[in-house]
Amino acid sequence: LGDLGAHTIDLANFLVGDAVGGIDRVSGQLTTFVDERPVYDDEGEIEEYRDVTVDDAYDAQVAYESGATGSFEASRVAEGHKNDHTIAVHGSKGSLRFSLERLNELEVLREGNRGYETVLVTEESDPYVDRWWPPGHVIGWEHTFVHENYEFLSAVAEGRSFEPSFEEGYEVQRALAAVERADERGEWVAVE
Repeated sequence: LGDLGAHTIDLANFLVGDAVGGIDRVSGQLTTFVDERPVYDDEGEIEEYRDVTVDDAYDAQVAYESGATGSFEASRVAEGHKNDHTIAVHGSKGSLRFSLERLNELEVLREGNRGYETVLVTEESDPYVDRWWPPGHVIGWEHTFVHENYEFLSAVAEGRSFEPSFEEGYEVQRALAAVERADERGEWVAVE
């Protein structure tokens, strides 16, 4: 759950947390589809099988302090999804969809429109785009890690705070622990 769910919950908190508050309670299910996996020797032959100690998939429903709701899911075995990480935010005046497989695009549905429009998000105002390519050229997955490391090291060197903070990471861990408890109990549980 930790490696599958932490990023999704953190991203949701970053995007909507100020508007909807923290996660108040959760319901969830953890699933392991493959009970053991092969361990290969230096010649590529199966040496042994070991028990799997992590989840292959999870899904969770959350209720925020404001009454807003959310759904999260992740899977290691969803054929055709590669390393996709998609987030959708739906509101009364529109919706947004973003996928890491389409890193430079944001799908926007504005109030009154009948369908989504795709917006290229590599504008001149982007704080990093001018360090790589002219506007309109895509920034890739690896660039995000360069930016993240730059910001972290700059914060350390300058003695300023960095986000996500330890406190934000702790809030994510509290939500993940609640999903585990919800799975064990088969019911909604409070985030403690």
